[in-house]
Amino acid sequence: MSDRGALRSLPCLLLVAILAAFALASLSSCAARVSARIGAAREAELSVTASLPPILAAKLRSLPGAAKGVPLFDLAAVRAALLARPGLHIKSLSNPDQDSLAFSIAVDDLGRLLASPEFAGPGLLRLVEAPGESELILHFERGRGAAVFALAPGLDQDMIDALSPPAMDEGDFTKAEYREMLGGILPAKAVAELDAAAVECSITFPADLVATVGGTAKGPTWTFSLPILDLLVLEKPLDLRARWKR
Repeated sequence: MSDRGALRSLPCLLLVAILAAFALASLSSCAARVSARIGAAREAELSVTASLPPILAAKLRSLPGAAKGVPLFDLAAVRAALLARPGLHIKSLSNPDQDSLAFSIAVDDLGRLLASPEFAGPGLLRLVEAPGESELILHFERGRGAAVFALAPGLDQDMIDALSPPAMDEGDFTKAEYREMLGGILPAKAVAELDAAAVECSITFPADLVATVGGTAKGPTWTFSLPILDLLVLEKPLDLRARWKR
């Protein structure tokens, strides 16, 4: 793996789990905040802000051939991929600065969207409905990474191949081993940024939560944090659940 190839891959890999979980999957090596609301009729809204760590952004911009003064997030690719999904509407989409992305969307029927083959097949995110209650289930495990990345808008497959995150395969690569590999191609401060980076999530449901697995519940709101390196490696399966009465 070349230094340039691996570094080109990084802006496209790290938002994957939570955005895929909400049917969007825009990939980037960044810290992100995701807020979502699910309505009683299964309608949903989602807002995302993501920012590339500054040291890593500077390293990317210093590469030979890197475009100057161009945002690192490709809005045209994100817009095209989102609009290709029926029942999904873009409310806003922007680059707040050269290293950041922000967008919000509305979904007509979250249950119908998640029942489509691209989501139901991999089982990454499920909305399970039973008499009187509903449950949102997130499940990620090693070896299903290809299904996650397949949902990414405008993603260059060569970028995935160059970095080869362990979550893509069924091997036994550990997070420590993967971090050591990153240390060979990135400055120590950039690796430290990735150590600290996480996707911070907040989801509000149509009624108070009666049970959760992972995160913290307060009334109808569920919050949890997903460390970036954990998502890239998936050394252990990741399961999160929230159940509410209807």
